[in-house]
Amino acid sequence: MDNATAVAVPEAGRKVNTYTPKERNMYLLGMVGQNIIYNIVGSALAYYLQFTLLIPAMAVTVIMAVARVWDAMNDPMMGTIVDKTRSKWGKCRPYLIYVPLPIFIITTLCFVNFGFYRDGQTALNVLIIAWAAFTYILWGMTYTVGDIPLWGVTALMTEDEKDRNKLLSLARIFGGIGAGVTLLAIQPFALAIGGAITEKIGVNLAGTVEAWEAIKATAAANTEAFAAGLEAGLPYDSLTQYLIVDETLAEATRQGERWGFLIAAVIFGIVGCALFQLVGPNIKERVPASEKSNSLKENFKLMWNNKPFRQILLSGILSSPKMLLQISAMPLITYYFASKSPVLALVYMALLGGGMFLGQFVAMALCPKLLTKFSKKNLYNYSSLLGIIPFVLLYLAYVSDPTGLVNWYWIVIFFFVFAVAGASMGVTTVLQSFMIADCVDYEEYKSGIRPDGVFFSGQTFIAKLTSGIATIMSGIFYTIYGFSDAAVEKVNNYISAGLEPRTIAEFAPYMRVLFVIVSLPPAVGCLLAVIPTWKYCLDDDEHKRILEELSARRAAKLAAEALGGEGAAEESAPETGGEG
Repeated sequence: MDNATAVAVPEAGRKVNTYTPKERNMYLLGMVGQNIIYNIVGSALAYYLQFTLLIPAMAVTVIMAVARVWDAMNDPMMGTIVDKTRSKWGKCRPYLIYVPLPIFIITTLCFVNFGFYRDGQTALNVLIIAWAAFTYILWGMTYTVGDIPLWGVTALMTEDEKDRNKLLSLARIFGGIGAGVTLLAIQPFALAIGGAITEKIGVNLAGTVEAWEAIKATAAANTEAFAAGLEAGLPYDSLTQYLIVDETLAEATRQGERWGFLIAAVIFGIVGCALFQLVGPNIKERVPASEKSNSLKENFKLMWNNKPFRQILLSGILSSPKMLLQISAMPLITYYFASKSPVLALVYMALLGGGMFLGQFVAMALCPKLLTKFSKKNLYNYSSLLGIIPFVLLYLAYVSDPTGLVNWYWIVIFFFVFAVAGASMGVTTVLQSFMIADCVDYEEYKSGIRPDGVFFSGQTFIAKLTSGIATIMSGIFYTIYGFSDAAVEKVNNYISAGLEPRTIAEFAPYMRVLFVIVSLPPAVGCLLAVIPTWKYCLDDDEHKRILEELSARRAAKLAAEALGGEGAAEESAPETGGEG
């Protein structure tokens, strides 16, 4: 059995094939790498396009939303292709062997563009937007080729439900590590590299080192005078003379940040690609593919007619506003807390994001143990409802102290608030994978078809569609509050001169929208998510019975094949019929 660990299954009278420790470790390292790559684009690209290249918020929204929705539609197609694949490596491994390198190349191209979006340069603006759209759509389609097999193969690496749930739980944790490291570090890393490059660009633009140093000294003096005036209680209007930004300083900072993000994307991408590449050659598929497979049209019907899967799908879509936290966390920390300081960005990312990831990881690790005390349905629903509390508290904190949330006591409070939010999201994320895997078993029991690729494409479908919906919402919010293109450039210019946006009265609406986006809509999303699953139809005891029946069928089939007959297999033929 390829040195696999044997797990007893008394009901079937045989031993179940499952993954080895080495396979598990290679898979989990690959999950880290895949999530590094995903979050280079998922966390940093929207920020890069909107706040570095200055593409208008609604244009970025359209690019992201159209690409995400199109990409989500591709997921069932890829799932169908995976389920129809038959090769000497299996049905998922071929894609995992060959796809990491193309994903890395296209990830890098997403951060290559033709300049900055500006009024009055129509042709160049069209080119900038078109290239951003093309590379992002291409990235999404290529990423799908690797993503669906990576999740789908978990149902093929073991026949044992406990081992599968352990692997899925660990996969979420290790994926979260890759995502967390990237989310916490890529932007501070990019800003730090950009700052170093800015110095060289600034000297070139100014002509001499002395001229560049003089520009920076003047900016520092103006910033100090502005801060002193605010501290002394002088009227804001009387201090506007200190808010003049030198264009050479602003241009050098823009160019530096642009190069910083490109270099950071390449470095993180190399690490992610190398880890992702470990999966395909180092795992085995142990659960045989079902003999039957469906067309794309049949698979859409299959997914919709599978009632528990449909409930999970609808719950994920309705939870879309929760994704706004991930989309807008970087702008919030960058502009309100850190004012684009690489050090402060890293500190606040670690303190605030660290609280969320700590809560998320602890909850993910405890999830299998919690399932010994609670049903999947109840744990999923009540964890989602728990998430309402921290998001509402975050908004109330901003209302109570709009400019003072950088004080240490607020940071301590936010750490625990984000930890609770992370715990809520961690439990629901892991359970979504568990419940989708259960739906695969349910479908095999009903129809004899095991749609691992198609159903796990539903997981990526949910992630991408919710991201697209959340992106549309963020673009609407940014546009309503006016934090787009020219306004972003103005804020960036002030930051390049050493000013803090939260201290400038005219930027108050921009700071407000950053807090609104990450608080109120996610709270609503937590509430909406439980509507479809409140009466989730696949009971845990029923799922256990289904697994026992499937194990018996497989044992009977093996016995029939060993005897050269088909009687036992015929006696254990699957039930067919409508939805359960």
